[in-house]
Amino acid sequence: MSRLILDNPQAAYFFLYLVILLAALLGQDILLEPYGGEAFGMSVRATTRITSLWGGCALLAFLIAGALEGKLPKKAIARLGGWSALAGFLLIA
Repeated sequence: MSRLILDNPQAAYFFLYLVILLAALLGQDILLEPYGGEAFGMSVRATTRITSLWGGCALLAFLIAGALEGKLPKKAIARLGGWSALAGFLLIA
């Protein structure tokens, strides 16, 4: 199976992208939570709670996007996701 992925350049680039994405997502917890807590005067427990809420909302967004995939064009789903992310960011700010 790994030979099939490595022989296909597009699949290999995609899996490389996934590895980098995973490292970035998991690395931000270790690096940014203590600093975010210090900057905002929050405990590590509080910043971890925010991260768990983020993860839950991301999972919910994936489920909604999966349900809409057959009903809407992919570009419309991406646009909806982008606007939803912007609304969430503004709500937090």
